Amino acid sequence: MRPKNTWTLFPRDGGWILKYLDAGKWRQKRVPKECVKRVDAELYARTFVQSLGAQKSEPIGQPANDTSPTMKALDDWWTRLLESRPNLRESTKDIYKSCWSVQVLVHPLASVPIAQLDVPVCRRFVRELTPKVAPFYLRTIVNAATTMLDDVIAEKKVPGFVVNPLRDKSVRNLMPKAQTLAGEAIFFTQAQALRLIMSSDVPEPRRVRYAFAALTGERDGEIAGAKIRDLYLDDPNQPHAKVVRQYTDKGLKGGGQLTELKSESSARSIPLHPFLLHVLRHWVEVGWERWTGKKPQPDSPLFPNANGEHWRPKSARFLREDLRAAKLPDQFMVEQANGTKKPFPYTFHALRRSFATWLEEADVQRPVINALLGHEADSTADKHYTARQLPRLGALVARIRLGAMAPDEPTIKNALGAHQAGCAPRTHELLAFSERETGLEPATLSLGS
Repeated sequence: MRPKNTWTLFPRDGGWILKYLDAGKWRQKRVPKECVKRVDAELYARTFVQSLGAQKSEPIGQPANDTSPTMKALDDWWTRLLESRPNLRESTKDIYKSCWSVQVLVHPLASVPIAQLDVPVCRRFVRELTPKVAPFYLRTIVNAATTMLDDVIAEKKVPGFVVNPLRDKSVRNLMPKAQTLAGEAIFFTQAQALRLIMSSDVPEPRRVRYAFAALTGERDGEIAGAKIRDLYLDDPNQPHAKVVRQYTDKGLKGGGQLTELKSESSARSIPLHPFLLHVLRHWVEVGWERWTGKKPQPDSPLFPNANGEHWRPKSARFLREDLRAAKLPDQFMVEQANGTKKPFPYTFHALRRSFATWLEEADVQRPVINALLGHEADSTADKHYTARQLPRLGALVARIRLGAMAPDEPTIKNALGAHQAGCAPRTHELLAFSERETGLEPATLSLGS
Protein backbone atom coordinates (compact mmCIF):
# COMPACT_ATOMS: atom_id res chain seq x y z
CA MET A 1 0.00 0.00 0.00
CA ARG A 2 1.32 3.43 -0.87
CA PRO A 3 1.93 5.98 1.89
CA LYS A 4 -0.80 8.54 2.43
CA ASN A 5 1.38 11.45 1.33
CA THR A 6 1.55 10.16 -2.24
CA TRP A 7 -1.92 11.51 -3.08
CA THR A 8 -4.24 14.36 -2.18
CA LEU A 9 -7.73 15.59 -3.07
CA PHE A 10 -8.94 19.09 -3.81
CA PRO A 11 -12.30 20.43 -5.05
CA ARG A 12 -12.76 21.93 -8.50
CA ASP A 13 -15.86 22.89 -10.52
CA GLY A 14 -18.24 21.16 -8.16
CA GLY A 15 -16.28 17.88 -8.14
CA TRP A 16 -13.00 16.44 -6.90
CA ILE A 17 -9.50 16.25 -8.43
CA LEU A 18 -7.10 13.50 -7.37
CA LYS A 19 -3.42 14.47 -7.41
CA TYR A 20 -1.18 11.43 -7.09
CA LEU A 21 2.49 10.45 -7.38
CA ASP A 22 3.24 7.90 -10.10
CA ALA A 23 6.72 6.87 -11.23
CA GLY A 24 8.21 9.93 -9.53
CA LYS A 25 5.85 12.36 -11.26
CA TRP A 26 2.75 14.10 -9.93
CA ARG A 27 -0.32 13.50 -12.06
CA GLN A 28 -3.94 14.63 -11.85
CA LYS A 29 -7.17 12.77 -12.44
CA ARG A 30 -10.78 13.88 -12.10
CA VAL A 31 -12.73 11.74 -9.65
CA PRO A 32 -15.98 10.30 -11.14
CA LYS A 33 -18.93 12.63 -10.63
CA GLU A 34 -20.77 9.97 -8.61
CA CYS A 35 -18.37 10.68 -5.73
CA VAL A 36 -20.09 13.78 -4.40
CA LYS A 37 -19.05 13.51 -0.75
CA ARG A 38 -15.43 13.74 0.30
CA VAL A 39 -15.59 10.34 2.00
CA ASP A 40 -16.61 8.73 -1.33
CA ALA A 41 -13.88 10.62 -3.19
CA GLU A 42 -11.29 9.45 -0.66
CA LEU A 43 -12.45 5.84 -1.04
CA TYR A 44 -12.09 6.14 -4.81
CA ALA A 45 -8.63 7.75 -4.42
CA ARG A 46 -7.34 5.01 -2.12
CA THR A 47 -8.62 2.27 -4.41
CA PHE A 48 -7.17 3.92 -7.52
CA VAL A 49 -3.74 4.60 -6.02
CA GLN A 50 -3.53 1.11 -4.53
CA SER A 51 -4.41 -0.34 -7.93
CA LEU A 52 -1.38 1.43 -9.44
CA GLY A 53 0.91 -0.25 -6.94
CA ALA A 54 -0.78 -3.61 -7.41
CA GLN A 55 -0.38 -3.44 -11.17
CA LYS A 56 3.38 -2.85 -10.78
CA SER A 57 4.11 -5.29 -7.95
CA GLU A 58 1.47 -8.00 -7.49
CA PRO A 59 -0.85 -8.07 -10.46
CA ILE A 60 -4.05 -10.01 -10.01
CA GLY A 61 -4.17 -12.95 -12.42
CA GLN A 62 -1.61 -13.34 -15.21
CA PRO A 63 0.01 -10.57 -17.27
CA ALA A 64 -1.70 -9.41 -20.41
CA ASN A 65 0.05 -11.70 -22.90
CA ASP A 66 -3.46 -12.94 -23.56
CA THR A 67 -5.10 -11.07 -26.42
CA SER A 68 -8.64 -11.40 -25.04
CA PRO A 69 -10.27 -8.09 -23.99
CA THR A 70 -10.36 -6.89 -20.41
CA MET A 71 -13.28 -5.43 -18.47
CA LYS A 72 -11.71 -2.02 -18.91
CA ALA A 73 -11.47 -2.47 -22.67
CA LEU A 74 -15.16 -3.35 -22.84
CA ASP A 75 -16.25 -0.40 -20.69
CA ASP A 76 -17.96 1.62 -23.44
CA TRP A 77 -19.63 -1.45 -24.93
CA TRP A 78 -21.09 -2.59 -21.62
CA THR A 79 -22.21 0.88 -20.52
CA ARG A 80 -24.21 1.25 -23.73
CA LEU A 81 -25.63 -2.26 -23.36
CA LEU A 82 -26.63 -1.54 -19.75
CA GLU A 83 -28.46 1.61 -20.81
CA SER A 84 -30.47 -0.30 -23.42
CA ARG A 85 -31.64 -3.12 -21.13
CA PRO A 86 -35.42 -2.84 -20.67
CA ASN A 87 -35.58 -5.42 -17.88
CA LEU A 88 -33.59 -3.29 -15.42
CA ARG A 89 -35.11 -0.40 -13.50
CA GLU A 90 -33.51 2.99 -14.07
CA SER A 91 -32.46 3.18 -10.43
CA THR A 92 -30.67 -0.19 -10.73
CA LYS A 93 -28.86 0.99 -13.88
CA ASP A 94 -27.72 4.14 -12.08
CA ILE A 95 -26.39 2.17 -9.12
CA TYR A 96 -24.58 -0.32 -11.37
CA LYS A 97 -22.98 2.47 -13.42
CA SER A 98 -21.76 4.16 -10.26
CA CYS A 99 -20.27 0.97 -8.79
CA TRP A 100 -18.74 0.07 -12.16
CA SER A 101 -16.92 3.37 -12.65
CA VAL A 102 -16.00 4.10 -9.03
CA GLN A 103 -14.98 0.62 -7.85
CA VAL A 104 -14.64 -2.01 -10.58
CA LEU A 105 -12.79 -0.12 -13.33
CA VAL A 106 -10.10 1.17 -10.95
CA HIS A 107 -9.43 -2.29 -9.50
CA PRO A 108 -6.69 -4.52 -11.00
CA LEU A 109 -9.41 -7.04 -11.83
CA ALA A 110 -10.55 -4.77 -14.67
CA SER A 111 -7.10 -5.05 -16.34
CA VAL A 112 -6.96 -8.86 -16.40
CA PRO A 113 -7.84 -10.55 -19.71
CA ILE A 114 -11.36 -11.86 -19.23
CA ALA A 115 -10.39 -15.29 -20.52
CA GLN A 116 -8.04 -15.61 -17.52
CA LEU A 117 -10.60 -14.69 -14.88
CA ASP A 118 -11.17 -17.63 -12.57
CA VAL A 119 -12.53 -18.33 -9.09
CA PRO A 120 -9.27 -17.58 -7.16
CA VAL A 121 -8.92 -14.22 -8.94
CA CYS A 122 -12.52 -13.31 -8.15
CA ARG A 123 -12.18 -14.43 -4.53
CA ARG A 124 -9.21 -12.10 -4.14
CA PHE A 125 -11.26 -9.27 -5.66
CA VAL A 126 -13.93 -9.77 -2.99
CA ARG A 127 -11.41 -10.13 -0.16
CA GLU A 128 -9.68 -6.87 -1.11
CA LEU A 129 -12.93 -4.91 -1.20
CA THR A 130 -14.46 -6.36 1.98
CA PRO A 131 -12.63 -4.18 4.54
CA LYS A 132 -13.05 -1.03 2.43
CA VAL A 133 -16.80 -0.85 1.83
CA ALA A 134 -20.05 -1.61 3.64
CA PRO A 135 -21.58 -5.09 3.13
CA PHE A 136 -24.57 -3.83 1.14
CA TYR A 137 -22.30 -1.75 -1.11
CA LEU A 138 -19.94 -4.69 -1.60
CA ARG A 139 -22.79 -6.86 -2.83
CA THR A 140 -23.87 -4.17 -5.28
CA ILE A 141 -20.32 -3.82 -6.63
CA VAL A 142 -19.99 -7.57 -7.11
CA ASN A 143 -23.45 -7.76 -8.68
CA ALA A 144 -22.51 -5.06 -11.19
CA ALA A 145 -19.34 -6.93 -12.19
CA THR A 146 -21.28 -10.22 -12.30
CA THR A 147 -23.89 -8.73 -14.63
CA MET A 148 -21.15 -7.44 -16.90
CA LEU A 149 -19.56 -10.89 -17.21
CA ASP A 150 -23.00 -12.43 -17.79
CA ASP A 151 -23.39 -10.08 -20.74
CA VAL A 152 -19.92 -10.97 -22.05
CA ILE A 153 -20.95 -14.64 -22.09
CA ALA A 154 -24.40 -13.97 -23.59
CA GLU A 155 -22.95 -11.79 -26.38
CA LYS A 156 -19.98 -14.18 -26.93
CA LYS A 157 -17.48 -11.35 -26.66
CA VAL A 158 -14.70 -13.68 -25.46
CA PRO A 159 -14.41 -17.06 -27.23
CA GLY A 160 -14.19 -19.93 -24.77
CA PHE A 161 -15.36 -17.87 -21.78
CA VAL A 162 -18.63 -19.63 -20.93
CA VAL A 163 -18.72 -19.78 -17.11
CA ASN A 164 -18.98 -16.69 -14.91
CA PRO A 165 -16.54 -17.18 -11.97
CA LEU A 166 -18.23 -14.44 -9.95
CA ARG A 167 -21.29 -16.67 -9.69
CA ASP A 168 -19.33 -19.46 -8.06
CA LYS A 169 -20.68 -20.35 -4.62
CA SER A 170 -17.26 -20.00 -2.99
CA VAL A 171 -17.06 -16.40 -4.25
CA ARG A 172 -20.58 -15.48 -3.10
CA ASN A 173 -20.01 -17.02 0.32
CA LEU A 174 -17.00 -14.76 0.87
CA MET A 175 -19.21 -11.68 1.00
CA PRO A 176 -20.18 -10.76 4.57
CA LYS A 177 -23.84 -10.83 5.41
CA ALA A 178 -25.30 -7.34 5.34
CA GLN A 179 -26.96 -6.29 8.55
CA THR A 180 -30.65 -5.98 7.90
CA LEU A 181 -32.92 -3.72 9.90
CA ALA A 182 -36.11 -5.33 8.61
CA GLY A 183 -37.02 -6.66 12.02
CA GLU A 184 -36.39 -3.37 13.79
CA ALA A 185 -39.08 -0.87 14.72
CA ILE A 186 -37.90 1.86 12.35
CA PHE A 187 -40.87 4.18 12.52
CA PHE A 188 -42.12 7.32 14.21
CA THR A 189 -44.72 7.40 16.93
CA GLN A 190 -47.85 9.32 16.04
CA ALA A 191 -46.89 11.99 18.56
CA GLN A 192 -43.48 12.40 16.89
CA ALA A 193 -45.01 12.60 13.43
CA LEU A 194 -47.54 15.20 14.52
CA ARG A 195 -44.85 17.25 16.19
CA LEU A 196 -42.82 17.24 12.95
CA ILE A 197 -45.83 18.12 10.79
CA MET A 198 -46.99 20.97 13.02
CA SER A 199 -43.59 22.51 13.81
CA SER A 200 -43.26 26.10 12.56
CA ASP A 201 -39.49 25.59 12.39
CA VAL A 202 -40.02 23.27 9.38
CA PRO A 203 -40.93 24.78 5.98
CA GLU A 204 -44.57 24.31 5.03
CA PRO A 205 -43.97 22.34 1.77
CA ARG A 206 -41.92 19.76 3.63
CA ARG A 207 -44.43 19.45 6.47
CA VAL A 208 -47.22 18.71 4.00
CA ARG A 209 -44.98 16.19 2.24
CA TYR A 210 -44.24 14.44 5.55
CA ALA A 211 -47.95 14.29 6.39
CA PHE A 212 -48.67 12.80 2.96
CA ALA A 213 -45.90 10.20 3.27
CA ALA A 214 -46.88 9.17 6.80
CA LEU A 215 -50.60 8.85 6.06
CA THR A 216 -50.49 7.26 2.58
CA GLY A 217 -47.35 5.13 2.78
CA GLU A 218 -46.30 6.23 -0.72
CA ARG A 219 -42.68 5.81 -1.77
CA ASP A 220 -40.46 8.85 -2.22
CA GLY A 221 -40.45 8.55 -6.02
CA GLU A 222 -44.23 8.07 -6.12
CA ILE A 223 -44.71 11.24 -4.08
CA ALA A 224 -42.35 13.14 -6.38
CA GLY A 225 -44.35 11.95 -9.39
CA ALA A 226 -47.79 12.83 -8.00
CA LYS A 227 -49.88 15.50 -9.72
CA ILE A 228 -52.75 17.66 -8.46
CA ARG A 229 -55.17 15.70 -10.62
CA ASP A 230 -54.26 12.51 -8.76
CA LEU A 231 -56.15 13.84 -5.74
CA TYR A 232 -59.87 13.18 -5.42
CA LEU A 233 -60.56 15.39 -2.42
CA ASP A 234 -64.31 15.73 -3.07
CA ASP A 235 -65.14 12.16 -4.01
CA PRO A 236 -68.49 11.51 -2.24
CA ASN A 237 -67.68 7.81 -2.10
CA GLN A 238 -64.27 8.24 -0.38
CA PRO A 239 -61.65 10.99 -0.81
CA HIS A 240 -58.51 9.31 -2.11
CA ALA A 241 -55.22 9.68 -3.99
CA LYS A 242 -54.22 7.63 -7.03
CA VAL A 243 -50.68 6.35 -7.55
CA VAL A 244 -49.98 6.08 -11.29
CA ARG A 245 -46.36 7.16 -11.87
CA GLN A 246 -43.04 7.93 -10.21
CA TYR A 247 -40.31 10.50 -10.73
CA THR A 248 -36.58 9.86 -10.83
CA ASP A 249 -33.57 12.05 -11.44
CA LYS A 250 -30.82 9.59 -10.48
CA GLY A 251 -28.02 9.50 -13.01
CA LEU A 252 -29.81 11.90 -15.36
CA LYS A 253 -28.16 15.06 -16.65
CA GLY A 254 -30.22 18.22 -16.83
CA GLY A 255 -33.09 17.04 -14.65
CA GLY A 256 -35.30 14.04 -14.00
CA GLN A 257 -38.26 12.41 -15.66
CA LEU A 258 -41.59 10.79 -14.95
CA THR A 259 -41.44 7.02 -15.34
CA GLU A 260 -43.57 3.94 -14.87
CA LEU A 261 -44.13 2.59 -11.40
CA LYS A 262 -41.89 0.01 -9.76
CA SER A 263 -44.39 -2.79 -10.46
CA GLU A 264 -47.96 -3.40 -11.55
CA SER A 265 -49.06 -3.73 -7.93
CA SER A 266 -47.70 -0.25 -7.18
CA ALA A 267 -50.62 1.30 -9.09
CA ARG A 268 -53.28 1.81 -6.44
CA SER A 269 -55.84 4.11 -4.85
CA ILE A 270 -55.23 5.19 -1.26
CA PRO A 271 -58.05 6.57 0.92
CA LEU A 272 -57.17 9.86 2.55
CA HIS A 273 -57.05 10.06 6.33
CA PRO A 274 -59.33 12.86 7.67
CA PHE A 275 -56.36 14.78 9.07
CA LEU A 276 -54.48 14.51 5.76
CA LEU A 277 -57.59 15.61 3.87
CA HIS A 278 -57.61 18.90 5.85
CA VAL A 279 -53.88 19.38 5.23
CA LEU A 280 -54.16 18.73 1.48
CA ARG A 281 -57.15 21.04 1.04
CA HIS A 282 -55.20 23.90 2.57
CA TRP A 283 -52.09 23.03 0.53
CA VAL A 284 -53.93 22.99 -2.81
CA GLU A 285 -56.01 26.09 -2.03
CA VAL A 286 -53.33 28.27 -0.42
CA GLY A 287 -49.96 26.67 0.29
CA TRP A 288 -49.04 25.59 -3.26
CA GLU A 289 -49.38 29.12 -4.66
CA ARG A 290 -47.64 30.66 -1.67
CA TRP A 291 -44.68 28.30 -2.23
CA THR A 292 -44.35 28.71 -6.03
CA GLY A 293 -45.93 32.10 -6.73
CA LYS A 294 -48.15 30.42 -9.33
CA LYS A 295 -51.67 29.03 -9.51
CA PRO A 296 -51.74 25.22 -9.41
CA GLN A 297 -53.14 23.42 -12.45
CA PRO A 298 -54.47 19.84 -12.67
CA ASP A 299 -51.23 18.71 -14.33
CA SER A 300 -49.04 20.54 -11.82
CA PRO A 301 -46.86 18.39 -9.53
CA LEU A 302 -48.41 17.95 -6.10
CA PHE A 303 -45.10 18.67 -4.35
CA PRO A 304 -43.07 20.92 -6.68
CA ASN A 305 -39.84 22.80 -6.26
CA ALA A 306 -40.01 26.57 -5.84
CA ASN A 307 -40.42 26.93 -9.64
CA GLY A 308 -43.51 24.73 -9.70
CA GLU A 309 -41.71 21.78 -11.36
CA HIS A 310 -41.37 18.10 -10.53
CA TRP A 311 -38.27 17.33 -8.50
CA ARG A 312 -36.78 14.68 -6.24
CA PRO A 313 -35.50 16.47 -3.12
CA LYS A 314 -32.80 15.14 -0.83
CA SER A 315 -35.58 13.69 1.28
CA ALA A 316 -33.50 11.84 3.89
CA ARG A 317 -31.22 14.81 4.50
CA PHE A 318 -34.14 17.24 4.76
CA LEU A 319 -35.98 14.88 7.10
CA ARG A 320 -33.06 14.68 9.53
CA GLU A 321 -32.59 18.46 9.41
CA ASP A 322 -36.28 18.98 10.13
CA LEU A 323 -36.34 16.42 12.92
CA ARG A 324 -33.57 18.36 14.64
CA ALA A 325 -35.43 21.63 14.03
CA ALA A 326 -38.52 20.12 15.67
CA LYS A 327 -36.35 18.93 18.60
CA LEU A 328 -36.81 15.28 17.71
CA PRO A 329 -34.11 12.58 17.43
CA ASP A 330 -32.66 12.21 13.93
CA GLN A 331 -31.50 8.63 14.47
CA PHE A 332 -32.73 5.42 16.05
CA MET A 333 -30.86 2.89 18.13
CA VAL A 334 -30.48 -0.72 16.98
CA GLU A 335 -29.41 -3.41 19.41
CA GLN A 336 -26.36 -5.37 18.28
CA ALA A 337 -25.56 -9.06 18.82
CA ASN A 338 -23.21 -8.17 21.70
CA GLY A 339 -25.97 -6.32 23.54
CA THR A 340 -24.77 -2.81 22.72
CA LYS A 341 -26.85 -0.31 20.76
CA LYS A 342 -25.71 1.38 17.57
CA PRO A 343 -27.27 4.55 16.11
CA PHE A 344 -28.65 4.58 12.56
CA PRO A 345 -29.86 7.78 10.84
CA TYR A 346 -33.54 8.01 9.92
CA THR A 347 -34.37 7.83 6.22
CA PHE A 348 -37.49 9.00 4.40
CA HIS A 349 -38.62 5.37 4.27
CA ALA A 350 -39.33 5.57 8.01
CA LEU A 351 -42.49 7.55 7.19
CA ARG A 352 -43.75 4.76 4.93
CA ARG A 353 -42.92 2.23 7.63
CA SER A 354 -44.78 4.38 10.16
CA PHE A 355 -47.97 4.17 8.10
CA ALA A 356 -47.74 0.36 8.04
CA THR A 357 -46.97 0.18 11.76
CA TRP A 358 -49.85 2.44 12.74
CA LEU A 359 -52.24 0.30 10.69
CA GLU A 360 -50.93 -2.82 12.42
CA GLU A 361 -51.47 -1.18 15.79
CA ALA A 362 -55.04 -0.44 14.69
CA ASP A 363 -55.60 -4.19 14.00
CA VAL A 364 -55.75 -3.80 10.22
CA GLN A 365 -55.05 -7.12 8.47
CA ARG A 366 -51.77 -7.64 6.66
CA PRO A 367 -53.27 -8.19 3.15
CA VAL A 368 -54.98 -4.80 3.43
CA ILE A 369 -51.76 -3.11 4.55
CA ASN A 370 -49.85 -4.73 1.68
CA ALA A 371 -52.42 -3.51 -0.82
CA LEU A 372 -52.22 0.05 0.50
CA LEU A 373 -48.43 -0.03 0.34
CA GLY A 374 -48.40 -1.35 -3.23
CA HIS A 375 -46.80 -4.68 -2.39
CA GLU A 376 -47.36 -7.70 -4.62
CA ALA A 377 -50.75 -9.21 -3.79
CA ASP A 378 -51.02 -12.82 -2.63
CA SER A 379 -54.11 -13.42 -4.75
CA THR A 380 -56.09 -11.94 -7.62
CA ALA A 381 -58.80 -10.92 -5.16
CA ASP A 382 -56.33 -8.93 -3.08
CA LYS A 383 -54.82 -7.32 -6.17
CA HIS A 384 -57.87 -5.13 -6.77
CA TYR A 385 -58.77 -4.72 -3.12
CA THR A 386 -58.30 -0.96 -2.88
CA ALA A 387 -60.24 -0.13 -6.05
CA ARG A 388 -63.34 -2.06 -4.91
CA GLN A 389 -63.38 -1.28 -1.24
CA LEU A 390 -62.35 2.38 -0.89
CA PRO A 391 -65.03 3.31 1.68
CA ARG A 392 -64.16 0.31 3.87
CA LEU A 393 -60.45 0.98 3.48
CA GLY A 394 -61.06 4.61 4.37
CA ALA A 395 -62.63 3.52 7.64
CA LEU A 396 -59.61 1.33 8.39
CA VAL A 397 -57.12 4.12 7.64
CA ALA A 398 -59.16 6.48 9.84
CA ARG A 399 -58.41 4.18 12.78
CA ILE A 400 -54.99 5.83 12.98
CA ARG A 401 -55.37 8.11 16.00
CA LEU A 402 -53.45 10.98 14.45
CA GLY A 403 -56.77 12.51 13.49
CA ALA A 404 -58.07 12.29 17.06
CA MET A 405 -54.85 13.85 18.37
CA ALA A 406 -54.82 16.67 15.83
CA PRO A 407 -56.48 20.07 16.22
CA ASP A 408 -59.42 21.20 14.08
CA GLU A 409 -59.17 22.23 10.43
CA PRO A 410 -58.95 26.02 10.99
CA THR A 411 -56.10 25.51 13.46
CA ILE A 412 -54.31 23.20 10.99
CA LYS A 413 -54.56 25.82 8.24
CA ASN A 414 -53.36 28.55 10.58
CA ALA A 415 -50.45 26.42 11.77
CA LEU A 416 -49.34 25.31 8.30
CA GLY A 417 -49.16 28.88 7.11
CA ALA A 418 -47.25 30.17 10.12
CA HIS A 419 -43.74 29.48 8.76
CA GLN A 420 -44.24 31.41 5.52
CA ALA A 421 -46.75 34.04 6.55
CA GLY A 422 -45.14 35.06 9.82
CA CYS A 423 -48.58 35.12 11.44
CA ALA A 424 -49.44 34.29 15.03
CA PRO A 425 -51.21 30.91 15.03
CA ARG A 426 -53.68 29.75 17.64
CA THR A 427 -51.01 28.02 19.67
CA HIS A 428 -53.12 27.71 22.82
CA GLU A 429 -55.27 25.02 21.15
CA LEU A 430 -52.20 23.08 20.03
CA LEU A 431 -50.60 23.31 23.46
CA ALA A 432 -53.74 22.02 25.08
CA PHE A 433 -54.12 18.96 22.88
CA SER A 434 -50.33 18.38 22.92
CA GLU A 435 -50.23 18.11 26.69
CA ARG A 436 -53.38 15.99 26.78
CA GLU A 437 -52.81 13.56 23.90
CA THR A 438 -49.16 13.20 22.97
CA GLY A 439 -47.37 13.21 26.27
CA LEU A 440 -44.78 15.58 24.80
CA GLU A 441 -43.77 18.81 26.46
CA PRO A 442 -46.25 21.59 25.49
CA ALA A 443 -43.47 23.69 23.93
CA THR A 444 -42.79 20.99 21.34
CA LEU A 445 -45.74 22.07 19.22
CA SER A 446 -45.32 25.79 19.55
CA LEU A 447 -46.04 27.23 16.12
CA GLY A 448 -45.05 30.81 16.82
CA SER A 449 -43.08 32.61 14.14
